[in-house]
Amino acid sequence: MRRQSSMRFLSFGLILVVSLGPAQMVGRAVSSIPGAVVDPAGSAVAQAKVIATCADTGISQSKDTNGAGIVTFANLEVGMYNVAVTATGFGTKAISCVTVEVSKQRGLNFTLAVAGSTETAVVTATEPLKQNEAK
Repeated sequence: MRRQSSMRFLSFGLILVVSLGPAQMVGRAVSSIPGAVVDPAGSAVAQAKVIATCADTGISQSKDTNGAGIVTFANLEVGMYNVAVTATGFGTKAISCVTVEVSKQRGLNFTLAVAGSTETAVVTATEPLKQNEAK
């Protein structure tokens, strides 16, 4: 009786392992990419859209920076990634060939230029100086 109960338990365990499949039994190799986005003055750029695209699969993940300009992509499968950042009022910045490795984090920091920024010169007109007439 006891032997029959043990066999049922083993059979149930075997069915469970087979039904889970190899992908669920073996963990995926993952890591993360933390990053920060700032403007030319070093101030945080909140709500910047950051897109990480796996070069091998073409699969993209998109996240927005928080109020401190920080973003983290967690649980990325290992491989090569292209990372791009855009924000309203700023230009776009991209980094290609970012290697994601298990147990190694590579922080990415982006400084976005102000979109359409130009330098302005202020000119103030004055009357020309009069020369003293000496006779």
